Amino acid sequence: MINPSHNIFKKAWLRLCFFSLFSACLYGQTVAQSESETDSLIKIVETYPHDTNTVNALYKLSIGYLYYDKSEASKYAFEALDLSKKLNYKKGKALSYAAIANIGNVYGDYSKAVEFYLKAIEIFEELNDKLTLGKLHGYLGDVYGFIGGNDFNPEINRRSGLKHHLKSIEYLQECDNKPELARAYSSLGNAYVIVDSLDKANYSYNKSLDLLKEYPDIFTSIAANTGIAGVYYKQKKYDDAVAKYQQCLSGIPYSGEFDNNISIILHDMSMSFLELKRYNEAIQALDSSLAISQRIGDVRGIRMAYSGLDNVYYAMGDYKKAYEAFNEWVTLEQDLLSENTQKQINELQEKYESEKKELEITDLNLKNQKLESKIYERNIIIGLSTGIFVLIILLILLYIKHKQTKELKKRSELEHKALRAQMNPHFIFNSLNSIQRMFMEGNFDIANDYMGNFGQLLRIILENSGKSHISVKDEINTLKLYLEIEKMRTDETISYEINVDPKIDILNSYMPPLIIQPFVENAIWHGILPNDSNGKIIIDILKKDEKKLICTITDNGIGINHSLKMKKNDNHISKGMKITRERLNNIHSVIAEELETGGTKITVLIPVTK
Repeated sequence: MINPSHNIFKKAWLRLCFFSLFSACLYGQTVAQSESETDSLIKIVETYPHDTNTVNALYKLSIGYLYYDKSEASKYAFEALDLSKKLNYKKGKALSYAAIANIGNVYGDYSKAVEFYLKAIEIFEELNDKLTLGKLHGYLGDVYGFIGGNDFNPEINRRSGLKHHLKSIEYLQECDNKPELARAYSSLGNAYVIVDSLDKANYSYNKSLDLLKEYPDIFTSIAANTGIAGVYYKQKKYDDAVAKYQQCLSGIPYSGEFDNNISIILHDMSMSFLELKRYNEAIQALDSSLAISQRIGDVRGIRMAYSGLDNVYYAMGDYKKAYEAFNEWVTLEQDLLSENTQKQINELQEKYESEKKELEITDLNLKNQKLESKIYERNIIIGLSTGIFVLIILLILLYIKHKQTKELKKRSELEHKALRAQMNPHFIFNSLNSIQRMFMEGNFDIANDYMGNFGQLLRIILENSGKSHISVKDEINTLKLYLEIEKMRTDETISYEINVDPKIDILNSYMPPLIIQPFVENAIWHGILPNDSNGKIIIDILKKDEKKLICTITDNGIGINHSLKMKKNDNHISKGMKITRERLNNIHSVIAEELETGGTKITVLIPVTK
């Protein structure tokens, strides 16, 4: 399932930074407006002469209703603008434009926000109001940041956002307003994250926190700290991100005023838990976020929580719960689309009384019906697709499980066969005969040494048969012990040399056990001993790369072609060689070639792990 809510899930932390900062910038104005003060402002509007005081009162009313009632906030903002134009009150017009832009900013009408912020900035530049310009450039930078994720030309918008944030810093530094500068640096950090300049983002957030040491502000602190957590997330430092989010939560006072911030922090922290595969903690965080959003009636927060639950349950493989969460998200999206369409219809009904109004309303109703029809069809398609997808996944998992079981069974059989091949009767019988011969000839010391080596080799082979990998050093030691036994048994008619590449970490590199010995045994029995003269075996172990070794076994025996001709009249089958090839699981892992100088060279490609 490719979740349509993926973008909401990935960008939620940026929304938290923005709304924390935006709330901080307006905090002094909105919190101060108690019910009695709102009544006083309304009284000014209704009873006093329509002058600049009335404009200021209308502006404050618009700001006061900004987060609670879009309709009232818009009404007072446009009334302030109309009166300012009549009075030719330049600052009033600028404040009204800013208020209208704020409404577009908070409620997602970003094109309107850009248009009216630019109008406000133009007038405040004429008034040389640097403090307000610093704030407005910061707001405009945030808006461009949001547009960057949804526009056809996101890179230009993101760069524009960064430019306005830097302009905001410039104005506020000239004013030497450190509280506002702290907020601006936090916003600048968001802009740097959007353009993937994470080091600069981190610097900006920490700069904000440094300024806050002298001028504490809980909203800006939340924004800066969650910004740092967001940087950790983008850097894939998920443990650090979780720690930072938890630090943010511990620093928030227990007050309903911060419920929205807590809800979004919990949601964002769940993303890091998801990446860490700490699924239960991710679900707990999302359930808490959902409960808070439902309590405060934050539909956006509810949608984000269901989107997050969909992602977590999908990652866990619980497709039933993932689909249930996805359906909840789709239902809320459908309700939101229908609500927005209905709002547009209501606005048209209030603005127009002409035939044109009726035509536009009819058109919107048709669009709404088509939208509902498309959503219904999409739900059916999503349901069927999800069912088919889940079925395919289950079949794939069953196939993989069956294949793994089959491979494990085959590997186990090969390991047991390898053990039996190493312990072949010829080797044991000849070794025991050699020990008996040495005792009979009175070579007791040599016989005791031989018997000790033989017993040690059997013990090592039995121990290693239960392991899937042993260190390269242990394999070399086993090989040396085997060669010493063969050397003693053949009355020193063979000699050997083992060369190991110094680049190989023989203690911490691991390979399958009993891989090289069958090839060495084959070289002795079918290459050197039939030659009736002293022979030599040279074993070179080289490092090919981090995952493979190259081992060559070179002897000066009769050569592979002569040996094969002799084997045609012999019933002996080299089981060890055959099984080892199968264990290496690649027909190209073993290459045999006859040397021009006589003898045979075997090249074996051996997989290693750390």
